[in-house]
Amino acid sequence: LGKPLMTLDYQIILPEGAQLRPDYLEKMIELGVTDAWVLEEEYLEESALTVLKDNILCTVNQKVKDILERHTYHDNEELAELSSSVENIMEYILEDENVLEAVLEIRQRSSDLYEHSVSVCALSLLTAMKMKLDQKSLYDIGIGSLLHDIGMRYSVIDVFGSDMLDMSAASWSEYKKHPIFGYDALKNEKWLRDVSRSIILFHHETLD
Repeated sequence: LGKPLMTLDYQIILPEGAQLRPDYLEKMIELGVTDAWVLEEEYLEESALTVLKDNILCTVNQKVKDILERHTYHDNEELAELSSSVENIMEYILEDENVLEAVLEIRQRSSDLYEHSVSVCALSLLTAMKMKLDQKSLYDIGIGSLLHDIGMRYSVIDVFGSDMLDMSAASWSEYKKHPIFGYDALKNEKWLRDVSRSIILFHHETLD
């Protein structure tokens, strides 16, 4: 999509940069949407990644501010400083197109999964900064937390579309494979360091 897809009363159905799929088209027809702005193919890859980068930065910043304002800080200067720090480290992370392409795959799998991944990344970076970790660690933690659920793209179930308490034994068993799927898919990627890979593999472990 070259522009957000909206209903007649201006409710956004799909954001700019989203990939149209057959099930989306069926839903569009149900909602009475007959037109959409679609990017030309040669422009699609670069534009989609640019839109996604801006979207992630905006979302992370807003989540960080919301978290801090609600739970942690009342000092405006400290709030602004932390928000700026998170934005800077995210800008650095998102310079890598490999990261952006991986996040794009997550968003195409599920908008809920994408929102969850961005939220976890924001919380992880705030925690790491409170611990006064170095910039290299912040970078590795940011990437690992942003991509921690990337293995869900290989899963046959949609955990965000169901109540986990109602999942069958077979579905629960399938869900538990996603850290291994994610790790296996990225274990040989040179742009991903060991700390980030470990976050993807072990994010459901409680070793201590």
